[in-house]
Amino acid sequence: MTIDTYQDDITWGLWRRRAASDYSADWAGMTGIYRMRTLSELPTGEVDGVSTFLDEGVLAEVVLHIQGQSLLLMAGELYEYPQERLVFKRCDESVLVFTEPSAAESVDWVPERRELAQG
Repeated sequence: MTIDTYQDDITWGLWRRRAASDYSADWAGMTGIYRMRTLSELPTGEVDGVSTFLDEGVLAEVVLHIQGQSLLLMAGELYEYPQERLVFKRCDESVLVFTEPSAAESVDWVPERRELAQG
């Protein structure tokens, strides 16, 4: 399974594809800011449960329950501004991953993270 993002008018949401993709050939020889690496900190195994959350009809967050561990996936982006200020933006073009879902509650989100409808 692959989780990606899609653009829905002016906002971005999460999108699930049934089969994982191997992009290694696409990335071979690329230069720039993007890096690929193994994410050994992520849980592996069977998915025991899935919780989905909608923001104005767009799939904004997914919590995967894997082998007793929760993994939060959010459509969003992290921007770095002068004076080393980081801005966490919701419903943007990347997939943000939190191995500890409660950590997302301590972030100052733009726009503000509010109560979402469970999908």
